[in-house]
Amino acid sequence: MDKLLFKRILVFALTALAVIYVAYLLISANFDMYPTENAVLATVTDKIVSNGFIIRDENVINNSSSGVLSYSCSEGEQVQSGGEIARYIQVKAMQFHRQPPHSSKRKSKV
Repeated sequence: MDKLLFKRILVFALTALAVIYVAYLLISANFDMYPTENAVLATVTDKIVSNGFIIRDENVINNSSSGVLSYSCSEGEQVQSGGEIARYIQVKAMQFHRQPPHSSKRKSKV
């Protein structure tokens, strides 16, 4: 009879252990055991705001003659020392090189 009681207690203990293990698996499958955060879309920028001075070595070129200056280089382009930066076009010479203005064509009604 002691063997029967021992078997019943052993079966009950193993059944209880199995039920507890299954309950643990179900709980751990439905709930996170580690901390998480939701993903959020954001824009991050890194800016440095400051004030400053730009010191340049520029020379002003004065011209007393009449005419038009045509620049040979674009703004911000580097020019070699002694290089051409502009061309002087006289007014008389410029009249021969002028392009006619764009004429707008009008449709006549018939």
